[in-house]
Amino acid sequence: MAEPTPAIPHPQHPHSHARATIGLGCYRAHPAAQAWRLSPGTEVPERMNSSSRELSSSASVPGGARALAAAGAVLAALAVALSAYAAHVADPAAQSRLQTAAVFAFGHGVALVALAPIARRTLARVALLALLVGVLVFSGGLAAAYFFGASTRLLPYGGSLMILAWLVYAADALRR
Repeated sequence: MAEPTPAIPHPQHPHSHARATIGLGCYRAHPAAQAWRLSPGTEVPERMNSSSRELSSSASVPGGARALAAAGAVLAALAVALSAYAAHVADPAAQSRLQTAAVFAFGHGVALVALAPIARRTLARVALLALLVGVLVFSGGLAAAYFFGASTRLLPYGGSLMILAWLVYAADALRR
């Protein structure tokens, strides 16, 4: 069996695990384990010995996570626009509500952009999706009340969903 040879980490992800080749396969070793060696006869699990694809790469972000991150970025952009509108156009009575909507949308948009790509487990992704829905109901409800005269009766549900989503995400983080 050939000795594993460490390779340079992925250029777009300098903190990704170093890669070592085992025969024709690909094996990811933790950077702290730079001096490891496989003894002759050591079996490599099938999931670690695949020549046709990259395994466990931080570069491969699932489509759902990309969609959540993109939604977060759009949410943050809309929040900046809403804040500018509130500051420059809205009447003083409405500014407070619109600024509150903008602050929540911006903060949670940034959180989605940051957390979605690293949310590997289903529970974390569900929590982030609930976070998106909650902020849309809460911030969107505040904005809709101003722009369209919509009712604000759903706002407490949006706020509660955001709280619940953060608690679920925290529980998932503790399980790692």
